[in-house]
Amino acid sequence: MSRRYNWAVILGDMQDRLFMSQEELADTLHISQQSVSAYMHGRRYPSPQTEKTLLAFAAKHNIKVNSEYAGTELMQLQKLLLTSEAFARLVRLYDKMTGANRKKLVRYAEKLCL
Repeated sequence: MSRRYNWAVILGDMQDRLFMSQEELADTLHISQQSVSAYMHGRRYPSPQTEKTLLAFAAKHNIKVNSEYAGTELMQLQKLLLTSEAFARLVRLYDKMTGANRKKLVRYAEKLCL
């Protein structure tokens, strides 16, 4: 059942929408940060019980959950981004930011994309 969800996207949306680091998200969900990381990188999938917790949390915070895998191109792009050294560095810096600074960065990025 877990394999039909794109946990990288779902957990990434949770982090973005709630301005949480992996560690903060893990604490909130009562799972380890290592598990969050493994789910996001496709190294592991949540157990059925953890999946229920994740889906309930997503629903509570109005985070969309697509029950199908993303297209091949998107998965390749995600893999590229997740293995990119520059992107990894950016994520590490983002994880160290305060919630207020994360919001500022997201607003700035949104302006750049318009």
